[in-house]
Amino acid sequence: MSTNYVIFGRSDCRFCEKAQDLLVDKELPFVYWDVREEESMATLLDDMGLKTVPQVWCGPNYIGNYDRLKDHLKARYPTDVDTEGWNYAG
Repeated sequence: MSTNYVIFGRSDCRFCEKAQDLLVDKELPFVYWDVREEESMATLLDDMGLKTVPQVWCGPNYIGNYDRLKDHLKARYPTDVDTEGWNYAG
């Protein structure tokens, strides 16, 4: 069973979209929270001292921003990542 990812982002954030695209391309399940639509989620991030989006978790483990998500996926799926364009081999 796959661990769900959680992305906190905004609809006008290109790195939030790119983070979602990485998980979709890898067919990994995730939940997306738009912090502008869900005030409680924005408050949660603020309480943790996180001021930028996207912010990503894998299950209970905090990953970080888009760049950290790329690093996480590269480490977890090393043969599936094209490091030049960060597109997944298919």
